[in-house]
Amino acid sequence: MRANAGGKPRSARARLAPAAVLLAVIAVALAGCGPGRSRLTELSPPGVARGPSATDPTVAIAPRDRGLLLAWLADDGIGWRLWFARSDDAGASWSTPVVVSPPGEPLAPAGESSPRLAGDAQGRVAIVWTTAGPTPALRFARSLDGGRTWSPPVSPGADRTAPTRAQGHHDMTSADSGHLLVAWLESPPAGDGAVVAPAATGGAVVVPAATGGAHDGAEAAGEHSVRIVRSMDFGGRWSADAPQAWQACPCCRMATGMSLVEMEFLALRRHQAGDIRDIGLTRPVGPPVRAFEDGWSAAECPAAGPALAVARDGTLRVAWYTGATGRAGVWFRQGIPETFDTTRTPLLVLGREAMPATHVSVGDAGRSGTLIACDADSSRSGGLLLARVEASGRRVVERLTVPGARGASRPQVAASNTNRRAYVVWTEREENRMRVRLKRWEVGR
Repeated sequence: MRANAGGKPRSARARLAPAAVLLAVIAVALAGCGPGRSRLTELSPPGVARGPSATDPTVAIAPRDRGLLLAWLADDGIGWRLWFARSDDAGASWSTPVVVSPPGEPLAPAGESSPRLAGDAQGRVAIVWTTAGPTPALRFARSLDGGRTWSPPVSPGADRTAPTRAQGHHDMTSADSGHLLVAWLESPPAGDGAVVAPAATGGAVVVPAATGGAHDGAEAAGEHSVRIVRSMDFGGRWSADAPQAWQACPCCRMATGMSLVEMEFLALRRHQAGDIRDIGLTRPVGPPVRAFEDGWSAAECPAAGPALAVARDGTLRVAWYTGATGRAGVWFRQGIPETFDTTRTPLLVLGREAMPATHVSVGDAGRSGTLIACDADSSRSGGLLLARVEASGRRVVERLTVPGARGASRPQVAASNTNRRAYVVWTEREENRMRVRLKRWEVGR
C-alpha cells in the first residue's frame, strides 16, 4: 500500500475516491445530454406565399451555405405562377420572391405533381414542375446565382416542348457535384397498344432478388412508363430518356435519392397482378424489389407515393403508406442497399390514425436520426404528425402533433446531417382557401 505525503498509507477507498467523483461528474454531464425533445417554431412564408391562393410548396436546404430554399405555386390575380424565395437567417426573413415560370404558361395546383427543388455545392438551384392542361409537360429551370435569376424553362431529357404523353408525378435529387437525377411517370398516348420495352439490365439491384422481387418483364399495354434522365452539369445537358418496365401505379409520385458516392436510387408504388399496390425500390439499372410484401390490393390508385432519403452513411431510409388489411398505416425501414432485408417487418410510424392515402416525407438528420412528416394524426381531421426515428432505424423516439394544423396536405421535410435545424412545409386547405404553412424544426437528440 502506497504512503501519502504525511507518511500514512492510503486506503483503496481513498485512492478510488477521486475516480468516483470524476465518474459522478461525467454521469451528471451525460444526463444533461440525454435524448432531447424537438421544438417547433412557426415561420411566416415570404410575400405571395402568405396569400389565400398559395399551394404546393417544396423546401430544401442549400448544400453550400445551409440557406433555406422555398418554391410554391400562387395565383397573383392574373394566373398561377411558380415562385421562389430563399432565407439566409433560418426563415426569419426572405429574399424578394421571384417568378420562375414564364408568362402565359398554364399552371394549376398539382398535388402529387407539385414542384421539386434541388441544389449543389456550387450554390446552384434547380426546380422541376409540370404544366396544366390535357397533356401536362415536365419543365425544368435552374439558377446559377443561388436563386436570384433563372434560366428559361426546358423539357429535361428530350427536345419535346409539346409532348404527346402526359408527364408528372416526378421527383428530383442532386449531388454536391451538380449531378442531377429526374424521374417521372408518362402516360401512354390515347389508343396506344404498344408494349413498353423492359429496362436495360446489367447493374446491381437494391437487394438480392431472392428477398422478394424478381423482375416482372415488360409492362402490359396501356401502362404508364417510368422515365429517367440525368445531367452531370446541373441541367446544362441531359441524357436521353427511356422507358423503364416497372409497372408504376399511375397516380403516385416517384421518389429519388442519391448516395454520397452518387449512386442513384428510386422508390415507386407499383401496380401488379391482383391490383397489388406495394412499394418497390430500385436502382435505374436494375428491377424493383418490394420494400415489404404488404399485399395491399386496391382497385383504385391510392395517390400516395413513397418517400426516400439516402443518408450520408449510405443507408436507405424509406417511408410509405399502405392500406393493407391488418397493416394500414405509415411504415419505415432503413438498411444498407446490398443487405437490405425486405422480409423483416418494418417499423410502424403511424397506425390506425392514418387516413386513406396518407402522404409522407423523410429527411436525414444525421445523429438525430430520420425525420418523417405525415398529413394525418390522431385527430383524424387533416392534422400533421412529425416523427423522429433514432439513427439506428430501430425505434421511433419522438412524435409531435403540429399545433393548429388542420386540412394539412402533402408535407415536405428538409433536413441536414450536420445541423439540428430542419424545416417542414405543407399546404393547408380550409373551405375554398389554400395557404402555405412553414415550421422550423429544432431537432432533438
